[in-house]
Amino acid sequence: MHQPTYWGETSQNNPNRYQLVKESQDLKMSGGNIYSDGLAHPLNDLEQIFSLPDRVNAYQYQPKNAVQSISLYPKAGAQMTYGGESELM
Repeated sequence: MHQPTYWGETSQNNPNRYQLVKESQDLKMSGGNIYSDGLAHPLNDLEQIFSLPDRVNAYQYQPKNAVQSISLYPKAGAQMTYGGESELM
């Protein structure tokens, strides 16, 4: 469930990695991430991407609903992994 790098610029918060989606969007909205082509990057509309129902559901509702759908089966099992990336601000 890891999101891709939408703009591969070095993070201003942590120079050892790329910008996370939120950082890219915040910089874009505040007038940052403007390069020699005059465009604010990332060019992707991140708010539109992350407001789509499948994106919202995948991170908020679907995992719980999927596990609950098999809870009546005594031998059922489920496993889900979330990445361990965190950011200190």
